Amino acid sequence: MSRRRNKKTHCLNCQYSFKESENYCPNCSQENHDLKIPFSHFVEEFLEGIFHFDSKIWLSLKTLFIYPGKITKDFLEGKRVSFVPPIRLYVFFSFIFFLTLNIVFSHQDEEKTVTQILTDKIDSTDNSIILEIDSLEQALKSDTAKKTIKEKESQKKLLDIMNLKGKDLNQLNQKIYKFLSFALFFLLPVFALIMKLIYYSSHKFYYEHLIAAIHYHVILFILSLLALGFYAFHLPSISYFILVLGAMVYFVNSLHTVYEQSWAKTIVKAFIIFWVYGILLFIVILFIAVIVGSKFFGLE
Repeated sequence: MSRRRNKKTHCLNCQYSFKESENYCPNCSQENHDLKIPFSHFVEEFLEGIFHFDSKIWLSLKTLFIYPGKITKDFLEGKRVSFVPPIRLYVFFSFIFFLTLNIVFSHQDEEKTVTQILTDKIDSTDNSIILEIDSLEQALKSDTAKKTIKEKESQKKLLDIMNLKGKDLNQLNQKIYKFLSFALFFLLPVFALIMKLIYYSSHKFYYEHLIAAIHYHVILFILSLLALGFYAFHLPSISYFILVLGAMVYFVNSLHTVYEQSWAKTIVKAFIIFWVYGILLFIVILFIAVIVGSKFFGLE
């Protein structure tokens, strides 16, 4: 991919006079590109160097948001030069999402223990759960609770969990985020497979469904970033409901554009895809939480 160059008339290293078409100095091989550029241009070049992004990102995002399914349809019809390739969009926004996720939860968990996290959510007038935790701690420390070696080990693990510090929670979160990012990446082809089975009569190739799935997951990552913002600023629960509803409406519109079926069929098929994939995603997340949690606390 060629990039925009801020060309000079002469080489800044050896003073060679450039011809208009020359991008590198034939004398010293230095690139004909002035690094004295605005910060916005620097950021764009940085993103392009890391993720191969350029000005196409803005058109791609505009088309994704305003015209659900259009970028997928255009891409499958061969109109690709104006848009960022789907996999690059996915990699970029998944990276931004999991980085932001880690930052937000690290900030929220800082200097908190598990007991504090629990009691923060309990009304100050209701001390029943707090008293139950205190009594459990006292029981575990008493001689009557230490009957066998197995019981001692279980008690120690429970006390360790109850006294878990915020920094330890961050380590646990980071492990879960890492495995979740890999899981979502490998679930993406599964999402496309579900779409292919549901739209079997469309006679589209598997990769065409995969392109549609990638574009929709980019939207999900962007909406999830908004949800993290809502969480960080403690916005009301209705905000999350609006995002979920928006994701569903967007998906229906996207399917209608790409597969060109009636609204009734599109809504039914979107509902089936949502529920099947949702169940699979829930199982995977639960499995990751159990595996990572058991290893982290040494409960296996």
